[in-house]
Amino acid sequence: MKEGVAEGRVRRVNELQKPRIGMRCLGCFLILLVVAGPLFFGLLLNPRNRFENMGDFLEATATGLHLLLVLAGGVILHMSMENRVKRNQALETIAANLG
Repeated sequence: MKEGVAEGRVRRVNELQKPRIGMRCLGCFLILLVVAGPLFFGLLLNPRNRFENMGDFLEATATGLHLLLVLAGGVILHMSMENRVKRNQALETIAANLG
């Protein structure tokens, strides 16, 4: 009986240690979006026709940098979610074994 319980716990620990492939793929997509997004929009803009003075150009640059920072913060938050999910599952397993 005890060997079956131990094997079940080992199996559960192995499941918790496996990476979450879906979350990692989404994280890679978000990183690609953060890197490629500004490049794509930079190619779409024609600075000679778009900005009439230096103030407009600086405002657009500051807005782009702020957007990049927000996207990077979202990527960092998403990457930490995998650890949160694993931690919550481990706590649920511990609570189930104690109860």
